[in-house]
Amino acid sequence: MKMKRLSIVITLAILMTHSCNEPETVVTNIVHPDGSVTRKIEMKSTENNFDPYDIQVPLDSTWNIRDSLEITEDNDTIWIKRAEKLFSNVSEINLAYQTDSGVNKDITRRAEFSRKFRWFNTRIRFSEIVDQLLENGYPLSDFLNKEELLWFYSPENIRDNRRHGPDSLACKALRPSSGL
Repeated sequence: MKMKRLSIVITLAILMTHSCNEPETVVTNIVHPDGSVTRKIEMKSTENNFDPYDIQVPLDSTWNIRDSLEITEDNDTIWIKRAEKLFSNVSEINLAYQTDSGVNKDITRRAEFSRKFRWFNTRIRFSEIVDQLLENGYPLSDFLNKEELLWFYSPENIRDNRRHGPDSLACKALRPSSGL
């Protein structure tokens, strides 16, 4: 259990350290009944270092872009970049995805819009589908031997029992050679 907590803490620390200098980005889609979509992007950063190339959605000169800054309670300056664009339908969004030259140009994405009439109600559904980036990974058997694979796939309680149970001395004796 201690190893699990430690790994969670280390993972969170790495994520926070990695994301410190990147702007916090929020993308909002407002879907209208006629099928048009208003897309809003808001980026916040403690430095004025916004790079439109790093945004998850394609951003070009046809967007309405506003820059501003705010002062927090701690007297820190936060730079804010807001962008907004009205797409007449999802075909325009899909065309923007196909012609994207930004950081996500290699990811297959598409938007879909459907409208179904149900008696007195109309159901409107908007979705964006992002295909997975890594379709084929590398098998663990390329990197681990048979004993290591058995250890890797064993449940956490069995690993803890081997580490701290009656046979823990045998497990500790193997630790330097096999990385248990």
